[in-house]
Amino acid sequence: MELYKKINLHSHTFRCKHAQGNVADYIEEGIRNGMQVLGISDHTPFPEPRDTGIRMELEELPEYISEIESAQKKYQNIRILKSLECDYTKEFISFYKEMKENYHLDYLIGSVLFFL
Repeated sequence: MELYKKINLHSHTFRCKHAQGNVADYIEEGIRNGMQVLGISDHTPFPEPRDTGIRMELEELPEYISEIESAQKKYQNIRILKSLECDYTKEFISFYKEMKENYHLDYLIGSVLFFL
């Protein structure tokens, strides 16, 4: 089993509306800092317009995935993982599973951002 020294599995790009930079910006900074594994994990869009101030819109998802996949091909000296951070909402669990399968995500991050 290969062990890594520097790993970051929780990073957000500008699409989350509370971070700056694109996928390449994070990768290049990670490389400068000796990162060996970087997971890009923006907040999952909901299937309906909701909480759009902290997450990408559903229509942005294909471009987000494409940007990560392009970076995986370009940057060979760092392992780049494709992910999403999912706010725990019982009604969207099957949606999250579908997203993981359809977009071939490496992992999902579970979070609780809101208490109703």
